[in-house]
Amino acid sequence: MGFISHKLPFDMICVVSLLFIMSLTLNIVSSNEVVYDDHPGEFDDDVDLDEIHTVGSSPSPGSTPAPAPGPSSHLPPRSLVAVQGVVYCKPCKYHGIATLLGATPLPGAVVRLACNNSRYTVREETKTDKNGYFFLQASKRITNYGIHKCKMFLVSSPLNTCNKPTDLHFGLSGSNLIMERIQPPSLTASPVPYTLYSTRGPFAFDPTSCPQT
Repeated sequence: MGFISHKLPFDMICVVSLLFIMSLTLNIVSSNEVVYDDHPGEFDDDVDLDEIHTVGSSPSPGSTPAPAPGPSSHLPPRSLVAVQGVVYCKPCKYHGIATLLGATPLPGAVVRLACNNSRYTVREETKTDKNGYFFLQASKRITNYGIHKCKMFLVSSPLNTCNKPTDLHFGLSGSNLIMERIQPPSLTASPVPYTLYSTRGPFAFDPTSCPQT
């Protein structure tokens, strides 16, 4: 019996061989697949990936979302506070008028810092110097974090002839405090820095006895 020889064209042999090689290459790559990280180092080893979510997505069941940064990260450092201001005695000419024209500084006048919050009330007083200027460094119970709950009041005058308190710059109803600057310890007698506040303006007393015009 003779053998029948079937000769395949040379081009077809080349195509079949190429397909066979490509099939072997794909099998090798799929069995040893390597995944590359487009963002190497983005997550640390100690980060819980269950707590990382994209904006607008819901957290995975049973996971606790990471807390948002608190407002304290944007607050200035806590410091002690001091309040300054000036007290005047008004002349008879401007009695009852909201002006300081012709007024003179009043030494020995008493002013009060009053602070109220849900836990306690603080009252602290001081007197003006010979120039009518007062400087009150508050106790450690009052800091710049709670100073917004404090007001400064006009209390009393040492002069019987000028002891009627006025509400000029809210001396009677209570003046809110305006921050001036932060004083470093090197510029003051205080061993720690403090924030300096001022009243909304000078306080004043009206005279109690004026000649009849």
